[in-house]
Amino acid sequence: MTLNNTTPGVRRDAAETQERTNSTYVETVRDGAVGAGIFHGTNKHYFVLSRAWKSTESNKSGHSQGFYPGNAEALASVITKAAERCRELDGNSSGKSAN
Repeated sequence: MTLNNTTPGVRRDAAETQERTNSTYVETVRDGAVGAGIFHGTNKHYFVLSRAWKSTESNKSGHSQGFYPGNAEALASVITKAAERCRELDGNSSGKSAN
C-alpha cells in the first residue's frame, strides 16, 4: 500500500488520494456549526466533516476538522444525513453500504 501524507496526521492510500483528486463538490449538509461536504468521486459520493468556528477576540472565522465532546450530537446528526444523501445520490437508498 502506498501512503500519501498530504495532510498532517492523515494517511491515505494511493486509491483514496486519486479519488479525492478527481472529486467534484456537490453540496453541504449542516447541523449548527458541524457540516459535511458531499463530493462525487470516481465511482460514488462521499463526505468530509468540518466544524465552523469564529474567534470572539479577533473576529476571525474558519473551519476545522477538530471536534469537541459538545459537538457529538451534531456530528451524529450530520453523519446520518450525509450518509443518507450519498446513498440517494448513488441510487442506493436501502441503507446498505456500497463500500
